[in-house]
Amino acid sequence: MASAHRRAPFGFTLVELMAVVVVIAVLATVLLERMIWYQERAEKIAMESVVSVLRAALQFQAAGRLVRGEGPELRTLVDENPMTWLATRPANYLGPLDREAIASAPVGHWYFDPADGTLVYRLRHHRYFETPEGERAEVRFRAVVDYAAATDGAAAVLKTLDVVPLRAYRWFADEA
Repeated sequence: MASAHRRAPFGFTLVELMAVVVVIAVLATVLLERMIWYQERAEKIAMESVVSVLRAALQFQAAGRLVRGEGPELRTLVDENPMTWLATRPANYLGPLDREAIASAPVGHWYFDPADGTLVYRLRHHRYFETPEGERAEVRFRAVVDYAAATDGAAAVLKTLDVVPLRAYRWFADEA
């Protein structure tokens, strides 16, 4: 005798399977996008952390020269490689590079360009970094030592002592 009750089939229908695949794909896309954002944000923070350490090292260098009576020689700091001021350099610092080596410098690393006296960081993640068309994703830094004009026979006063980017940059990772 045939049973009046049929058993429901086990498993998913094709429509249910497709719905699950679409939901998983959407979640994976959102997760991947967020992960990229966090990687880029972490890289920005790491780069700016190194710059902060360099600023402190510049101030120590200037203070040491002032104590030794070498105030006018503070301007020579702008020609120096800022990484030499550090007791321990970042693990991703390549050193001074010539033009040929610069062309093949890996992303995510610092290097000193002796041709123009700048410290350069090549970005690894730059999806949210604004770069002029055709330019490499990098930020160039330089030490700045500037004195205010002396007045009435007084000695010149130190006005600016900083490590600054040569060109303002915008990183959209801050805004997301």
